[in-house]
Amino acid sequence: FSIWNITMGTSLLSTPWALSKSGLLAGIISIVGMNALMLFTCCLIVRSVNHCEPRKVNDFSDVCREFLGQWGSRISILFSIVTLFCVSIVIWILLSNFLYSTVFYIYGMNTTVIKAIQGGNNYTYTYKGLLCPSLSNYSLTDQASTSEQDRLFHRIWNKTATVPLFAILIILPISCFRSPTFFTKFNSLGTVVSIYMLAFVIWKSIGWGIHWNVPGTSPEAGFPSVTGMMSLAFFTHNGVLSVLRCQKHPENNVRDLTIAYVCSCITYVTIGLTFYLCFPLPKDKCIESIFLDNFPADDILSFLGRFGLMLQIITIFPLLLYIMRAQVMLVIFGAFYPRHIFIWNCFVTAVCVLFAVFFPEVGTIMRYVGAFGGLFYCLFLPCAVQFAIRKKENRLTVINVLSYTYVIVFGLANCIAQFFMN
Repeated sequence: FSIWNITMGTSLLSTPWALSKSGLLAGIISIVGMNALMLFTCCLIVRSVNHCEPRKVNDFSDVCREFLGQWGSRISILFSIVTLFCVSIVIWILLSNFLYSTVFYIYGMNTTVIKAIQGGNNYTYTYKGLLCPSLSNYSLTDQASTSEQDRLFHRIWNKTATVPLFAILIILPISCFRSPTFFTKFNSLGTVVSIYMLAFVIWKSIGWGIHWNVPGTSPEAGFPSVTGMMSLAFFTHNGVLSVLRCQKHPENNVRDLTIAYVCSCITYVTIGLTFYLCFPLPKDKCIESIFLDNFPADDILSFLGRFGLMLQIITIFPLLLYIMRAQVMLVIFGAFYPRHIFIWNCFVTAVCVLFAVFFPEVGTIMRYVGAFGGLFYCLFLPCAVQFAIRKKENRLTVINVLSYTYVIVFGLANCIAQFFMN
Protein backbone atom coordinates (compact mmCIF):
# COMPACT_ATOMS: atom_id res chain seq x y z
CA PHE A 1 0.00 0.00 0.00
CA SER A 2 2.86 2.38 0.82
CA ILE A 3 4.49 1.71 -2.56
CA TRP A 4 1.20 2.39 -4.35
CA ASN A 5 0.87 5.63 -2.39
CA ILE A 6 4.39 6.70 -3.46
CA THR A 7 3.66 6.16 -7.15
CA MET A 8 0.40 8.11 -6.99
CA GLY A 9 2.11 11.44 -7.53
CA THR A 10 1.99 14.39 -9.88
CA SER A 11 2.26 12.15 -12.94
CA LEU A 12 -1.42 11.27 -12.50
CA LEU A 13 -2.32 14.79 -13.59
CA SER A 14 -0.30 14.50 -16.80
CA THR A 15 -1.27 11.01 -17.96
CA PRO A 16 -4.09 12.20 -20.31
CA TRP A 17 -1.68 14.76 -21.81
CA ALA A 18 0.92 12.04 -22.41
CA LEU A 19 -1.69 9.90 -24.19
CA SER A 20 -2.65 12.88 -26.36
CA LYS A 21 0.97 13.12 -27.49
CA SER A 22 1.47 9.43 -28.15
CA GLY A 23 -1.90 8.18 -29.32
CA LEU A 24 -4.17 5.90 -27.32
CA LEU A 25 -2.83 2.44 -28.19
CA ALA A 26 0.87 3.37 -28.10
CA GLY A 27 0.31 5.26 -24.86
CA ILE A 28 -1.41 2.39 -23.04
CA ILE A 29 1.24 -0.08 -24.21
CA SER A 30 3.95 2.31 -23.04
CA ILE A 31 2.39 2.68 -19.57
CA VAL A 32 2.05 -1.09 -19.10
CA GLY A 33 5.52 -1.75 -20.53
CA MET A 34 7.24 0.85 -18.34
CA ASN A 35 5.37 -0.44 -15.30
CA ALA A 36 6.64 -3.97 -15.96
CA LEU A 37 10.20 -2.77 -16.62
CA MET A 38 10.37 -0.61 -13.50
CA LEU A 39 8.89 -3.44 -11.44
CA PHE A 40 11.57 -5.79 -12.79
CA THR A 41 14.46 -3.51 -11.81
CA CYS A 42 12.84 -2.69 -8.45
CA CYS A 43 12.68 -6.42 -7.71
CA LEU A 44 16.37 -6.66 -8.62
CA ILE A 45 17.10 -4.07 -5.92
CA VAL A 46 15.00 -5.92 -3.33
CA ARG A 47 16.68 -9.25 -4.11
CA SER A 48 20.16 -7.74 -4.06
CA VAL A 49 19.83 -7.09 -0.31
CA ASN A 50 19.84 -10.85 0.28
CA HIS A 51 23.50 -10.89 -0.77
CA CYS A 52 24.54 -8.23 1.76
CA GLU A 53 24.81 -8.10 5.52
CA PRO A 54 21.49 -6.56 6.67
CA ARG A 55 23.19 -4.24 9.17
CA LYS A 56 25.27 -2.66 6.41
CA VAL A 57 22.32 -1.76 4.17
CA ASN A 58 20.19 1.32 4.76
CA ASP A 59 19.35 2.14 1.15
CA PHE A 60 20.32 1.21 -2.39
CA SER A 61 23.48 3.33 -2.32
CA ASP A 62 24.88 0.94 0.31
CA VAL A 63 24.20 -2.00 -2.00
CA CYS A 64 25.96 -0.17 -4.84
CA ARG A 65 28.96 0.47 -2.58
CA GLU A 66 29.08 -3.22 -1.67
CA PHE A 67 29.19 -4.55 -5.23
CA LEU A 68 30.25 -1.63 -7.45
CA GLY A 69 32.58 0.22 -5.14
CA GLN A 70 32.59 3.87 -4.17
CA TRP A 71 31.81 5.08 -7.71
CA GLY A 72 28.55 3.12 -7.76
CA SER A 73 27.47 4.61 -4.45
CA ARG A 74 28.28 8.12 -5.62
CA ILE A 75 26.35 7.70 -8.87
CA SER A 76 23.30 6.42 -7.00
CA ILE A 77 23.37 9.31 -4.53
CA LEU A 78 23.97 11.87 -7.29
CA PHE A 79 21.03 10.78 -9.43
CA SER A 80 18.79 10.33 -6.42
CA ILE A 81 19.46 13.96 -5.48
CA VAL A 82 19.05 15.20 -9.07
CA THR A 83 15.75 13.36 -9.47
CA LEU A 84 14.38 14.62 -6.16
CA PHE A 85 15.55 18.13 -7.04
CA CYS A 86 13.63 18.07 -10.32
CA VAL A 87 10.58 16.57 -8.62
CA SER A 88 10.72 19.53 -6.25
CA ILE A 89 10.65 21.87 -9.25
CA VAL A 90 7.56 20.12 -10.62
CA ILE A 91 5.89 20.28 -7.22
CA TRP A 92 6.58 24.02 -6.92
CA ILE A 93 5.03 24.63 -10.34
CA LEU A 94 1.96 22.64 -9.32
CA LEU A 95 1.76 24.45 -5.99
CA SER A 96 1.80 27.79 -7.81
CA ASN A 97 -0.89 26.55 -10.17
CA PHE A 98 -3.20 25.29 -7.42
CA LEU A 99 -2.59 28.27 -5.15
CA TYR A 100 -3.43 30.63 -8.02
CA SER A 101 -6.68 28.84 -8.87
CA THR A 102 -7.71 28.44 -5.24
CA VAL A 103 -7.34 32.14 -4.46
CA PHE A 104 -9.05 33.03 -7.73
CA TYR A 105 -12.00 30.82 -6.82
CA ILE A 106 -12.29 32.53 -3.46
CA TYR A 107 -12.05 35.92 -5.10
CA GLY A 108 -15.06 34.89 -7.16
CA MET A 109 -14.20 36.27 -10.61
CA ASN A 110 -14.97 33.41 -12.98
CA THR A 111 -17.54 32.60 -15.64
CA THR A 112 -19.45 29.37 -16.06
CA VAL A 113 -19.64 29.02 -19.84
CA ILE A 114 -16.38 28.74 -21.75
CA LYS A 115 -16.06 28.69 -25.53
CA ALA A 116 -13.07 26.98 -27.09
CA ILE A 117 -12.61 27.73 -30.77
CA GLN A 118 -10.24 25.61 -32.80
CA GLY A 119 -8.09 27.91 -34.90
CA GLY A 120 -7.40 27.05 -38.51
CA ASN A 121 -10.41 24.74 -38.97
CA ASN A 122 -14.13 25.16 -39.24
CA TYR A 123 -14.91 23.54 -35.94
CA THR A 124 -16.23 25.43 -32.95
CA TYR A 125 -16.71 23.77 -29.60
CA THR A 126 -18.81 25.16 -26.78
CA TYR A 127 -18.78 23.27 -23.52
CA LYS A 128 -19.90 24.36 -20.11
CA GLY A 129 -17.05 24.03 -17.67
CA LEU A 130 -14.31 23.09 -20.16
CA LEU A 131 -11.35 25.10 -21.39
CA CYS A 132 -8.98 24.79 -24.32
CA PRO A 133 -6.36 27.45 -23.50
CA SER A 134 -4.08 26.65 -26.44
CA LEU A 135 -6.81 27.33 -29.02
CA SER A 136 -9.03 29.95 -27.43
CA ASN A 137 -6.41 32.31 -25.97
CA TYR A 138 -8.45 32.06 -22.81
CA SER A 139 -7.26 33.51 -19.56
CA LEU A 140 -9.03 34.20 -16.31
CA THR A 141 -8.30 37.87 -16.54
CA ASP A 142 -10.10 38.13 -19.88
CA GLN A 143 -13.34 37.26 -18.11
CA ALA A 144 -12.93 39.54 -15.14
CA SER A 145 -14.55 42.88 -14.70
CA THR A 146 -12.62 46.04 -15.47
CA SER A 147 -12.82 47.82 -12.12
CA GLU A 148 -9.67 49.32 -10.68
CA GLN A 149 -9.79 46.85 -7.80
CA ASP A 150 -9.91 43.92 -10.23
CA ARG A 151 -7.04 45.24 -12.33
CA LEU A 152 -4.96 45.67 -9.19
CA PHE A 153 -5.78 42.12 -8.13
CA HIS A 154 -4.64 40.71 -11.47
CA ARG A 155 -1.40 42.64 -11.32
CA ILE A 156 -0.68 41.30 -7.85
CA TRP A 157 -2.00 37.78 -8.39
CA ASN A 158 -0.38 36.56 -11.62
CA LYS A 159 -0.02 32.82 -12.24
CA THR A 160 3.64 32.87 -13.30
CA ALA A 161 4.92 36.33 -12.37
CA THR A 162 3.92 36.63 -8.71
CA VAL A 163 2.26 33.49 -7.34
CA PRO A 164 5.50 31.42 -7.31
CA LEU A 165 6.99 34.17 -5.14
CA PHE A 166 4.02 34.20 -2.77
CA ALA A 167 4.46 30.44 -2.35
CA ILE A 168 7.82 31.14 -0.70
CA LEU A 169 5.98 32.63 2.28
CA ILE A 170 4.26 29.29 2.83
CA ILE A 171 6.97 26.77 2.04
CA LEU A 172 10.30 28.23 3.15
CA PRO A 173 9.49 28.63 6.88
CA ILE A 174 8.15 25.09 7.31
CA SER A 175 11.03 23.65 5.26
CA CYS A 176 13.48 24.65 7.99
CA PHE A 177 12.01 22.27 10.57
CA ARG A 178 14.72 20.01 11.98
CA SER A 179 12.60 16.86 11.90
CA PRO A 180 10.20 15.71 9.15
CA THR A 181 8.16 13.64 11.61
CA PHE A 182 5.31 16.17 11.67
CA PHE A 183 4.85 15.99 7.89
CA THR A 184 4.91 12.19 7.71
CA LYS A 185 1.65 12.19 9.67
CA PHE A 186 -0.10 13.54 6.56
CA ASN A 187 0.96 10.70 4.23
CA SER A 188 -2.59 9.35 4.16
CA LEU A 189 -3.71 12.64 2.58
CA GLY A 190 -2.05 11.53 -0.66
CA THR A 191 -4.18 8.41 -0.77
CA VAL A 192 -7.38 10.38 -0.20
CA VAL A 193 -6.47 12.89 -2.93
CA SER A 194 -5.56 10.13 -5.42
CA ILE A 195 -8.88 8.36 -4.86
CA TYR A 196 -10.70 11.68 -5.21
CA MET A 197 -8.95 12.46 -8.53
CA LEU A 198 -9.87 9.02 -9.85
CA ALA A 199 -13.51 9.57 -8.88
CA PHE A 200 -13.38 13.11 -10.31
CA VAL A 201 -12.21 11.91 -13.73
CA ILE A 202 -14.80 9.13 -13.85
CA TRP A 203 -17.61 11.50 -12.83
CA LYS A 204 -16.69 14.12 -15.41
CA SER A 205 -16.27 11.48 -18.12
CA ILE A 206 -19.73 10.07 -17.44
CA GLY A 207 -21.15 13.56 -17.99
CA TRP A 208 -19.28 13.99 -21.30
CA GLY A 209 -19.91 10.53 -22.70
CA ILE A 210 -17.60 8.77 -25.14
CA HIS A 211 -15.95 11.01 -27.75
CA TRP A 212 -13.74 8.61 -29.66
CA ASN A 213 -13.23 10.59 -32.86
CA VAL A 214 -13.25 14.33 -32.23
CA PRO A 215 -12.82 16.43 -35.40
CA GLY A 216 -9.39 18.01 -35.57
CA THR A 217 -7.62 15.45 -33.38
CA SER A 218 -4.42 14.05 -34.85
CA PRO A 219 -2.18 12.52 -32.14
CA GLU A 220 1.55 12.56 -32.73
CA ALA A 221 3.67 9.41 -32.79
CA GLY A 222 5.17 10.52 -29.51
CA PHE A 223 5.21 7.48 -27.22
CA PRO A 224 8.57 8.60 -25.70
CA SER A 225 6.52 11.25 -23.89
CA VAL A 226 4.80 8.42 -22.04
CA THR A 227 7.90 6.29 -21.43
CA GLY A 228 9.81 9.27 -20.08
CA MET A 229 7.03 10.39 -17.79
CA MET A 230 6.23 6.88 -16.57
CA SER A 231 9.88 6.39 -15.65
CA LEU A 232 9.34 9.12 -13.08
CA ALA A 233 5.84 7.95 -12.12
CA PHE A 234 7.09 4.49 -11.13
CA PHE A 235 10.35 5.76 -9.61
CA THR A 236 10.30 4.15 -6.16
CA HIS A 237 13.77 2.64 -6.31
CA ASN A 238 15.49 5.08 -3.95
CA GLY A 239 12.95 4.45 -1.19
CA VAL A 240 11.77 0.89 -1.69
CA LEU A 241 14.24 -0.67 0.78
CA SER A 242 13.25 1.77 3.51
CA VAL A 243 9.56 1.02 2.98
CA LEU A 244 9.93 -2.76 2.85
CA ARG A 245 12.24 -2.84 5.88
CA CYS A 246 9.15 -2.56 8.09
CA GLN A 247 7.49 -5.66 6.59
CA LYS A 248 6.51 -8.38 9.03
CA HIS A 249 7.08 -11.03 6.35
CA PRO A 250 10.07 -9.98 4.20
CA GLU A 251 9.82 -13.21 2.22
CA ASN A 252 6.72 -11.70 0.57
CA ASN A 253 8.44 -8.48 -0.50
CA VAL A 254 8.52 -9.30 -4.21
CA ARG A 255 4.89 -10.40 -4.17
CA ASP A 256 3.75 -7.26 -2.35
CA LEU A 257 5.85 -5.08 -4.64
CA THR A 258 4.24 -6.69 -7.68
CA ILE A 259 0.75 -6.10 -6.32
CA ALA A 260 1.57 -2.44 -5.63
CA TYR A 261 2.92 -1.87 -9.14
CA VAL A 262 -0.04 -3.60 -10.78
CA CYS A 263 -2.44 -1.42 -8.77
CA SER A 264 -0.46 1.68 -9.79
CA CYS A 265 -0.61 0.66 -13.44
CA ILE A 266 -4.37 0.12 -13.25
CA THR A 267 -4.84 3.55 -11.65
CA TYR A 268 -2.78 5.36 -14.30
CA VAL A 269 -4.43 3.52 -17.19
CA THR A 270 -7.91 4.15 -15.78
CA ILE A 271 -7.38 7.91 -15.40
CA GLY A 272 -5.55 8.33 -18.70
CA LEU A 273 -7.85 6.12 -20.77
CA THR A 274 -11.10 7.46 -19.30
CA PHE A 275 -10.16 11.12 -19.67
CA TYR A 276 -8.76 10.64 -23.17
CA LEU A 277 -11.72 8.68 -24.54
CA CYS A 278 -14.36 11.03 -23.13
CA PHE A 279 -12.68 14.43 -23.57
CA PRO A 280 -14.97 16.22 -26.07
CA LEU A 281 -12.47 18.74 -27.54
CA PRO A 282 -9.51 18.08 -29.89
CA LYS A 283 -7.37 15.86 -27.71
CA ASP A 284 -3.92 16.63 -29.11
CA LYS A 285 -4.45 20.39 -28.95
CA CYS A 286 -6.64 20.91 -25.90
CA ILE A 287 -5.60 18.43 -23.20
CA GLU A 288 -3.30 20.35 -20.87
CA SER A 289 -0.18 18.91 -19.21
CA ILE A 290 -2.09 19.33 -15.93
CA PHE A 291 -5.59 18.17 -16.85
CA LEU A 292 -7.15 20.29 -14.10
CA ASP A 293 -6.20 23.32 -16.24
CA ASN A 294 -8.95 22.20 -18.65
CA PHE A 295 -11.49 23.21 -16.00
CA PRO A 296 -12.23 26.80 -14.97
CA ALA A 297 -11.40 27.86 -11.45
CA ASP A 298 -15.10 28.16 -10.57
CA ASP A 299 -15.72 24.43 -11.09
CA ILE A 300 -16.40 23.26 -7.54
CA LEU A 301 -15.15 19.69 -8.06
CA SER A 302 -11.89 20.79 -9.66
CA PHE A 303 -11.52 23.41 -6.92
CA LEU A 304 -11.73 20.70 -4.26
CA GLY A 305 -9.18 18.64 -6.18
CA ARG A 306 -6.79 21.58 -6.49
CA PHE A 307 -7.20 22.46 -2.83
CA GLY A 308 -6.51 18.90 -1.70
CA LEU A 309 -3.48 18.65 -3.97
CA MET A 310 -2.21 21.98 -2.66
CA LEU A 311 -2.39 20.74 0.93
CA GLN A 312 -0.66 17.52 -0.08
CA ILE A 313 2.15 19.42 -1.80
CA ILE A 314 2.66 21.67 1.21
CA THR A 315 3.36 18.57 3.32
CA ILE A 316 5.44 16.76 0.66
CA PHE A 317 7.86 19.54 -0.27
CA PRO A 318 9.52 19.82 3.18
CA LEU A 319 9.99 16.02 3.16
CA LEU A 320 11.75 16.16 -0.22
CA LEU A 321 13.98 18.97 1.00
CA TYR A 322 14.83 16.98 4.12
CA ILE A 323 15.77 13.86 2.12
CA MET A 324 17.87 15.87 -0.34
CA ARG A 325 19.71 17.88 2.27
CA ALA A 326 20.33 14.73 4.36
CA GLN A 327 22.02 13.10 1.38
CA VAL A 328 23.91 16.21 0.29
CA MET A 329 25.00 17.33 3.76
CA LEU A 330 26.02 13.83 4.84
CA VAL A 331 28.23 13.45 1.77
CA ILE A 332 29.75 16.94 1.94
CA PHE A 333 29.85 17.76 5.66
CA GLY A 334 29.40 14.39 7.35
CA ALA A 335 26.35 15.64 9.30
CA PHE A 336 22.60 15.73 8.64
CA TYR A 337 21.98 19.19 10.04
CA PRO A 338 24.91 21.61 9.75
CA ARG A 339 24.56 25.38 9.76
CA HIS A 340 24.32 25.45 5.96
CA ILE A 341 20.73 24.18 5.97
CA PHE A 342 19.07 27.55 5.44
CA ILE A 343 21.39 28.32 2.52
CA TRP A 344 20.50 24.96 0.97
CA ASN A 345 16.77 25.56 1.39
CA CYS A 346 17.06 29.02 -0.16
CA PHE A 347 19.03 27.62 -3.10
CA VAL A 348 16.47 24.90 -3.87
CA THR A 349 13.59 27.35 -3.45
CA ALA A 350 15.21 29.90 -5.78
CA VAL A 351 15.69 27.32 -8.54
CA CYS A 352 12.09 26.10 -8.16
CA VAL A 353 10.76 29.66 -8.38
CA LEU A 354 12.80 30.38 -11.52
CA PHE A 355 11.35 27.34 -13.27
CA ALA A 356 7.81 28.19 -12.11
CA VAL A 357 8.18 31.69 -13.56
CA PHE A 358 10.06 31.04 -16.79
CA PHE A 359 9.40 27.39 -17.70
CA PRO A 360 6.24 26.05 -16.03
CA GLU A 361 6.00 23.03 -18.38
CA VAL A 362 5.23 20.14 -16.05
CA GLY A 363 4.93 17.40 -18.66
CA THR A 364 8.18 18.30 -20.40
CA ILE A 365 10.16 18.47 -17.17
CA MET A 366 8.78 15.14 -15.96
CA ARG A 367 9.60 13.23 -19.13
CA TYR A 368 13.19 14.50 -19.24
CA VAL A 369 13.78 13.86 -15.55
CA GLY A 370 12.13 10.45 -15.71
CA ALA A 371 14.16 9.39 -18.74
CA PHE A 372 17.56 10.51 -17.42
CA GLY A 373 17.03 9.65 -13.76
CA GLY A 374 15.45 6.35 -14.71
CA LEU A 375 18.34 5.39 -17.00
CA PHE A 376 20.98 5.60 -14.29
CA TYR A 377 19.17 4.91 -11.02
CA CYS A 378 16.35 2.58 -12.08
CA LEU A 379 17.89 0.71 -15.02
CA PHE A 380 21.69 0.87 -15.15
CA LEU A 381 22.58 0.52 -11.45
CA PRO A 382 20.19 -2.38 -10.58
CA CYS A 383 21.38 -4.31 -13.64
CA ALA A 384 25.03 -3.54 -12.89
CA VAL A 385 24.61 -4.74 -9.30
CA GLN A 386 22.94 -7.98 -10.42
CA PHE A 387 25.66 -8.46 -13.01
CA ALA A 388 28.32 -8.12 -10.30
CA ILE A 389 26.46 -10.47 -7.92
CA ARG A 390 26.00 -13.21 -10.50
CA LYS A 391 29.56 -12.89 -11.73
CA LYS A 392 30.87 -13.14 -8.17
CA GLU A 393 28.77 -16.28 -7.56
CA ASN A 394 29.54 -17.79 -11.00
CA ARG A 395 25.84 -17.72 -11.95
CA LEU A 396 26.09 -15.31 -14.86
CA THR A 397 24.49 -16.68 -18.04
CA VAL A 398 24.15 -15.41 -21.59
CA ILE A 399 20.46 -14.74 -20.98
CA ASN A 400 21.34 -12.60 -17.96
CA VAL A 401 23.85 -10.57 -19.94
CA LEU A 402 21.44 -10.06 -22.84
CA SER A 403 18.50 -9.10 -20.61
CA TYR A 404 20.50 -6.60 -18.56
CA THR A 405 22.05 -5.13 -21.69
CA TYR A 406 18.63 -4.75 -23.30
CA VAL A 407 17.27 -2.90 -20.26
CA ILE A 408 20.19 -0.45 -20.26
CA VAL A 409 20.05 0.11 -24.04
CA PHE A 410 16.31 0.74 -23.82
CA GLY A 411 16.87 3.33 -21.11
CA LEU A 412 19.53 5.04 -23.23
CA ALA A 413 17.21 5.06 -26.27
CA ASN A 414 14.44 6.52 -24.11
CA CYS A 415 16.74 9.39 -23.09
CA ILE A 416 17.79 10.14 -26.65
CA ALA A 417 14.19 10.01 -27.89
CA GLN A 418 13.18 12.85 -25.56
CA PHE A 419 15.21 15.30 -27.65
CA PHE A 420 13.17 14.46 -30.75
CA MET A 421 9.81 15.24 -29.13
CA ASN A 422 8.06 18.57 -29.65
